Amino acid sequence: GKGVSSAMCKNHCTLCYMTTGKLTSYLIFVSIVGFLTTKENQLQAQKTFPDTVYYASTDMLKSNHIPDSVFEMKNLKRLWISGKDCDNGGPHNDNKPDDGIKCWMINNIPPEIGNLTELDTLGLTLGAFGTLPAEISRLKKLRYLDLTDSYMSNIDNLTSLKNLNHLLLYGCGLSKLPDNIGALTSLKFIGLVGNNLDRSEIKRIKRALPNCQIYYH
Repeated sequence: GKGVSSAMCKNHCTLCYMTTGKLTSYLIFVSIVGFLTTKENQLQAQKTFPDTVYYASTDMLKSNHIPDSVFEMKNLKRLWISGKDCDNGGPHNDNKPDDGIKCWMINNIPPEIGNLTELDTLGLTLGAFGTLPAEISRLKKLRYLDLTDSYMSNIDNLTSLKNLNHLLLYGCGLSKLPDNIGALTSLKFIGLVGNNLDRSEIKRIKRALPNCQIYYH
């Protein structure tokens, strides 16, 4: 991971070991939303609740795209796709030309994300999104969002998610949060370790979110 911070959590959070690593981010996700902890059980949950749960990784999908079929799942409540970086990929095997690149970062969040209006939990980790689509504002029921280790130049559209209470932006390389970050009045926890936020920006965020736990070092 890019950094480590330990703290006692209050309110909703039951896992108190915070890092910017993908594994810890995933475990926080498990502790908050009660998801299952092993890949086998996650896949079993997906089979048991095929209309409401979708779990995958770009390594499993052999693609850096979110499958188009996902955006047709109108009853989806929990969507989790984890990318894969080159640090975790094995060497390319020239004897297997069809196995593709060994690392895939999620390359974008398309406007069709707005189709998933029943989403409560969204995890898209290790990506290179640029900007978030305006259509994300249609996710009125979203309470948990994890974009750990994703490179984004603009996250202003996040402030339309009024019911969001947990936001993980670990390792995103951000130097500034939206001017109106205080619009997220339901936010209880925000993870900011692994960004480039200076002291004045941290102070501004604290003033804007007085009732939110903020982890930034």
